[in-house]
Amino acid sequence: MKRFLHNLAVGICSLVYALVGLVFGVCTGFIVVQLIQLIFGVTMVSPAVRWAVAGWAIVLAVFAASAYLRSPAGDRFSRGES
Repeated sequence: MKRFLHNLAVGICSLVYALVGLVFGVCTGFIVVQLIQLIFGVTMVSPAVRWAVAGWAIVLAVFAASAYLRSPAGDRFSRGES
């Protein structure tokens, strides 16, 4: 039961990291789209740029979760085992 709760906590935390990465990716992507509109003076950004922004957000979400899961287990949670 203890191992199950530990794995559940790790799963929940990795999900939170993925959501934070996704939000960060969306925010930085929105800033990039706004800069493109400001610099080039276009009102409509092409769908290719929007897909690139969506891909960027997904990549950041995956990297955030995998970085958390690859961190040493002692840094994540203490299992109480000595």
